[in-house]
Amino acid sequence: MKIRFFSLVFVAIAMMLVACGGGNKNTAGNENNGDNTSSNDAYANVTNNVLIPGTQFEKVDFSKYDEIVVDEDDKNQKYLVNKDPDGTLWVGLSIGDELRIPAIYNNVFGLGKAPNYVLVRKKAGKSGEKWGVCSVTTGKEVIPCEYDGIKSDFDVDGGLFYTNFGGKQKNFYLNGICADGIEDPKEIEPFEKGGKWGVLVDGKVRVEAKYDGLYPVPYRPRHFVFKLGSNYGLIHHTGAVIVPGIYKNFETSISGVYVKGVVFFYDQAGKAVPLDTNGDPAPAKQVTQEDIEKMVKEDYDKLYGN
Repeated sequence: MKIRFFSLVFVAIAMMLVACGGGNKNTAGNENNGDNTSSNDAYANVTNNVLIPGTQFEKVDFSKYDEIVVDEDDKNQKYLVNKDPDGTLWVGLSIGDELRIPAIYNNVFGLGKAPNYVLVRKKAGKSGEKWGVCSVTTGKEVIPCEYDGIKSDFDVDGGLFYTNFGGKQKNFYLNGICADGIEDPKEIEPFEKGGKWGVLVDGKVRVEAKYDGLYPVPYRPRHFVFKLGSNYGLIHHTGAVIVPGIYKNFETSISGVYVKGVVFFYDQAGKAVPLDTNGDPAPAKQVTQEDIEKMVKEDYDKLYGN
């Protein structure tokens, strides 16, 4: 538990620091993170926290690490630790026997209410350090590890804002979408033009009319399920694609009951794939029909803390 204590000390420091992540202009001109486009249009402009179906993760060779620390809240999650002769730690993370985050960071910290994300830290120069955020789902940096400190806070969508004070302030949603200038829009609504649909933000076109349909997500005014051809996915009101257009159908309620912040997508085989509006599994485990029924019968906030 020596490493766990080490991590908690730095978590406390991290919450006192300032911070946030960065982003690059994607193909649609919206600020997003990383090179995550694909030759398949279904995956173009998709945020780095979305796990593309069929992704294969490297299997972990636990013998290569100096220490393995089991997460106290999720026994299936392990921190992989190597230590240099000078005491420098290199930390990664595994889920089961899959390597999700390689041991290239000097520390990795859990985010409590956001279990699908971790803060990551790297040393920079003799006395500096850089911070970012990784998706546990994909193992990718949703906010690059290049900022001077991290501060987090839950926003109205149940996600997190990150703010960079290493120069100019920047704000980000949990999934890496830049929030600068759009943190608190007064009105977000779909509009139709020439048989196609887009998004207006405070009366201005934010997303061009290019979708065959846009459907609001209950309790999540910043998000829309989109239809493109015969497929469905999820976009943020900035235009960034959160869930790629690969699903054949969707519901925002089961048996007429809304599950707060969750969209039930259906794959080619007709299997329900519940995803939250960050694109993460909801709940973050194998979902059965029993799980879905439980989500309907009981209060979702009590079950999953959103």
